[in-house]
Amino acid sequence: MSTPHDSSAFHAALEQFKDGLDHAEKEAFKLVNFEDLLKEIDHLQKRLIKQRRGKNLARLRPFLEAMAQLGKVVEVFANSSEFVAFVWV
Repeated sequence: MSTPHDSSAFHAALEQFKDGLDHAEKEAFKLVNFEDLLKEIDHLQKRLIKQRRGKNLARLRPFLEAMAQLGKVVEVFANSSEFVAFVWV
């Protein structure tokens, strides 16, 4: 049974997730951070507006902020920032 300080469940879930990724995807995850995600959403929004297919991606902001908070909790609980990149995807 897991204790509040036992991160083995996170490690097992991370390894299971990584097993489904190819090498390029694993490398890309190493570079993911919250700021990059926000920039990519902004870039996507501008591109869609130019194509007259604009979406209100600002509606994602509350979700992204909640995920940022979750990322902090996961980082503290697992004592590793390795998991946080997978939160953003």
